[in-house]
Amino acid sequence: MLALGALAFGAAPAHASIYFASELVEAPDGAGSFGQVDCAPGDGAVSAGFDSGAPLADRVYLLDMFPITNSPPNGWNVAAQNFAGGAVTNSPVISVACDDETEPGDLKPRYGQGGTIPDGRQKTSKVACKPGEIVVGGGGAVSAPSVRLGGLSSSAPYDGPDRNRRPDGWRVKVRNDVDSAGREIGGEPYVMCDRERSSKDVRYATAARSIGDDDLGDLEAECDDGQIVIGGGIDVSAPFARHAHITRTIRNEFSGDSWLATVENYDTPDDEDVKAKATAICLDV
Repeated sequence: MLALGALAFGAAPAHASIYFASELVEAPDGAGSFGQVDCAPGDGAVSAGFDSGAPLADRVYLLDMFPITNSPPNGWNVAAQNFAGGAVTNSPVISVACDDETEPGDLKPRYGQGGTIPDGRQKTSKVACKPGEIVVGGGGAVSAPSVRLGGLSSSAPYDGPDRNRRPDGWRVKVRNDVDSAGREIGGEPYVMCDRERSSKDVRYATAARSIGDDDLGDLEAECDDGQIVIGGGIDVSAPFARHAHITRTIRNEFSGDSWLATVENYDTPDDEDVKAKATAICLDV
C-alpha cells in the first residue's frame, strides 16, 4: 500500500455537509495499487471515485471499490491495476464523498453474493437497498490471487422492475481475465443506502455513448442547476470478449456538478463498439 499524497479534506462548493477527501496512490508497472481513503472521524463516507490519471498507452484500470462497513461507514477501499509496460509508475486518484451531518444508521452499506467467476468469463451481480432507502453510492469487491486476473468491467446503479424509474440498488460486472492456470476469482457487489434523505433530495442524471474498438470513450453525466454530485457510476454493455476496462469514474472536481467516466474498449475481437452509460447521483442544495 503505497500512498503518495497526504489525505486532503475540502469543502464542496455549495453544500455545507458534503466535502471530499482524496489521495494519490502509486501503481507500479505490472502490479496493483491499494488505497483506503477515510472521512474525518464520525463522518459518513457516501461514495467513492477513481481516476487512473494515465493515457491510453499506460493501461491503468479499476480493480475494485468497496466501503468500509463501520457505523457510520467512514471510508472506502479502492484498488487499481497497472499494465503499462516499460516500468512506468502511475498515480491514480481516489476520491471519497463525506457527510459531516451523518448520524449512526443514516448510511447503510449492503452487499450481495456475487459468487465465483471461472477463468475467461465475466459475471453480473447486484444488490438492492431496502424500501424507503436511497441509492447514493456503490461498487464491488474482487478477490483474486493476483491483481492481473480480473477487475470491475461495470459499476453503476440499476433500476429494478418497479414503477418509480429510480435506482433500486447497485450492479457490477466482474471479469476473470484469461489465466494459464485456469484459476477462479470471486466478486461481490456493494451499495450505499441513505436512510435519512428522501427521494426528493436525490436525483439521477445519465449520459450514454458508443466506444469504438481499441479506443477510449469519455462520458459526463451532469446534474441540474442547484445540485451537486455526490456519487456516480459507469455501466458498460459488453460481453467478456470485448474487454471493457474502467479507467475513470469520479466527480468532476472543477465544476462539482457532474460525474466523469472513461472506458477503454480494448482489442475487440470482432471490431465492435461497446455501449457505456454514466450516472451522476445529484443532491439538491
